[in-house]
Amino acid sequence: MFKKIMAYLMLFIMVVAADIVFDVNFPKLNRVEIESGKIPKGKTLRILQITDMHSSKRTDFILEKLQEEDPDIIALTGDIIDANSNDIAHVYEFVKGLVGSKKPVFYVSGNHEWRNPYNPDFAKNIEGLGVTVLDNGKKVIEIAGFEVNICGIDDFQTGHSDLEPAVSDIDRTSFTLLLSHAPHIVVHKEDMGSDLMICGHTHGGQVRFPVIGGVVAPGQGFFPKYLQGLYEVGKDTTLYIDSGYGTSTLPLRMLNRSQITLIEVKGN
Repeated sequence: MFKKIMAYLMLFIMVVAADIVFDVNFPKLNRVEIESGKIPKGKTLRILQITDMHSSKRTDFILEKLQEEDPDIIALTGDIIDANSNDIAHVYEFVKGLVGSKKPVFYVSGNHEWRNPYNPDFAKNIEGLGVTVLDNGKKVIEIAGFEVNICGIDDFQTGHSDLEPAVSDIDRTSFTLLLSHAPHIVVHKEDMGSDLMICGHTHGGQVRFPVIGGVVAPGQGFFPKYLQGLYEVGKDTTLYIDSGYGTSTLPLRMLNRSQITLIEVKGN
């Protein structure tokens, strides 16, 4: 009986270890579709969201999917570098690759950018490479004949976010996209001033369990309300939380594969 129990235990450990290796090293492209009456019928806004890379060097997959999918815009929603990363030359090369696609690239900060003592000028440097840094600000762009408001707030968890200037004085008849690293700002704000808000930060729990799912998320504690996927929040805002591309604290993922997301907003 003891030998049988040990055999099952070893099998369980091997399966878990295999899943961790797979989830960390074999990323996927996640696809999300929503509809909006603010986009002309027959038109689609295609957003490639990249979040929580934490200085990952596995960037070839992202650049390949960027070329294959040909999105309208690229959204970097924070923690592109890790708080403990000193040498991030490869991250700048990756950003050059994104900008080289000739697609508009937008960025908002995450808590790890603010905590990194080695690279305090990261946002300024990627702005110099051609990235639009949405420092609690906004920009209006035209895509396929219709206008889109692109708004962004700095990291909420570290106290750098200011929603008001990011979404004030915009034409709300146009589709409004809000970039934020941390999603739990929605707990404190009734109206996010946007049609779609996209975030990261939670890593989807990073380690997930069957049935239970993710147990903890930064800023929300145990059994968080906002962990990953789509939610309807506030006044007419759809929230999407991506579970991210890299790892933090522990270099592992379980039942939670590394990913980027292509979000398609279809006009109805």
